[in-house]
Amino acid sequence: MEGKISMATKRQVTLRFRDEYMKASKKDKGRILDEMCSVLEIGRSTARRRLAEAGRKPCEPQESKASRPKRYSDQSRELLARMWLMMDMPCAKYLKQMLPLRLPTLRACGELAEYDGFAFDELTAMSPATMDRYLKRTRDEACPKGLVSTRRSNARARP
Repeated sequence: MEGKISMATKRQVTLRFRDEYMKASKKDKGRILDEMCSVLEIGRSTARRRLAEAGRKPCEPQESKASRPKRYSDQSRELLARMWLMMDMPCAKYLKQMLPLRLPTLRACGELAEYDGFAFDELTAMSPATMDRYLKRTRDEACPKGLVSTRRSNARARP
């Protein structure tokens, strides 16, 4: 081998063979692959893959789908996060069960005066799974991972 072929040259050779390869019959494709392999000093599978990639049209960026409309208001999500923190961060199943007991008391005390009745209705209608989804960001911010509150034992490991 006298010298290496540059990538630009390989690209030009591939583009030259591309149109002929796409229109060729199976027998002619084999001949084109053999010729390309001898010119570029590459394997048949690599040559076939390069020709196939060169023949593809670049994908056009697709328009993003419209997201589903939000079922619950921002105010009810904010109320959910606040109630979760006030109740000492229970799981959503327990939170759902405790809400009917705690909401009237906190409303009577004036603790939740800035929220309207619609937010309370939405909150009581939420399923525990929905509560978990909406609390994910709040949970991640409130409970950072990697901070361990226990220490390892000083006792030596048994052999």
